Amino acid sequence: MALVEGRRRESPRTGLIHFCYDDEDARDLIPLYENICFCLALFRTCIGDNIVEAKEKLTHLLAFDSLPTYLHDYPKRGMTYRLYFPLYWILKLYRSVIEEPLRTRLSEVLREIEPFKKPITIRSSKEAASLALHLQLEGKSLEPLSPYWDPNLAIYCGPLIEERQRKNAPETTLFDLFMAASIGHFSKRLLKPHPVHMHAALVFPSQCEPKPEIFLSPYSPSEQHRGFHLFRMIWEGNDDHLHTFVCQEKEHYFTDAGIFTYTEELPDERKSSELSFYCDHHPDLAIRVNGEQATIFHLDDSVTIETPKKRLTLSFKILEGEGRFMGHISRGNRPAQILSKGREAYDWKISIRTIHRTAKLKLVLQVAESADLS
Repeated sequence: MALVEGRRRESPRTGLIHFCYDDEDARDLIPLYENICFCLALFRTCIGDNIVEAKEKLTHLLAFDSLPTYLHDYPKRGMTYRLYFPLYWILKLYRSVIEEPLRTRLSEVLREIEPFKKPITIRSSKEAASLALHLQLEGKSLEPLSPYWDPNLAIYCGPLIEERQRKNAPETTLFDLFMAASIGHFSKRLLKPHPVHMHAALVFPSQCEPKPEIFLSPYSPSEQHRGFHLFRMIWEGNDDHLHTFVCQEKEHYFTDAGIFTYTEELPDERKSSELSFYCDHHPDLAIRVNGEQATIFHLDDSVTIETPKKRLTLSFKILEGEGRFMGHISRGNRPAQILSKGREAYDWKISIRTIHRTAKLKLVLQVAESADLS
């Protein structure tokens, strides 16, 4: 996977990978990290020509006295802590086939940089992948990560501080690759071409039995990440597609009983939609109000999200306070969407617009699930 994705992004002009993770249009950027991960992938093939190629690339990449994030940023020093892991494994496993002065240069770079800190608590798939890298480095089992991965959906299931969406599907992560490799099974979603496959060279053989648990994202109004979720529901559709229904509001207190506590500050007319939900726009997904297609609804209406294998029925109720609200269904992009710079909308947005309300208000969302609609 790492070789295929790396070759796909190699430039015939420079022989290096050109890529920017958050911008698919940035074709002329040359990232140091992805290129060094690709060098590790070449070494791991144990094929003579690939090893020679990897050493040549490394010699060029490490020639800078100050290592940048992207080569065009030189002499500005970049996020070198990410380089520790691929460089560590290259020197540890392939020292005997690396000649001087490259071997000395590798040792110098490793002494200069520190790996990112080992996470104490796991709040995101990124932190889970970080812990996996550390555990692997220490020769330990990935068992501490077993509660954070759902083997049925093949996806991270821990707290949702920073989880992203790529088009109409959850973002594939390095943690997904670690855990899928540990059980020896990759879903179709994980095998589809994806930029994170360039990091797959960092995944070494291991074994782990996932035992998923239920987590609620810690409430923190200070969390400003675009990938913060109050909750995220995921279920499988046709052809291994994962449907999602999420809420990413940062200003509401939320409990696992589905209760949203509104802020006491009343909204102005420009921010009347205080509460919004998103689900993926997909040919197999339809949203109906009282069984009919519609773009508006009231709190006492029944809103259904229908897919071939599951139906979600949403109902809203005021638990505390008073108010008048109007629901709207439209196209849009959730805050967690990575590719939101263009004009395409990858989601359905279900928003609750405030017409008027009291300062203290609690709204309950009840979600009823029905499976096997076929």
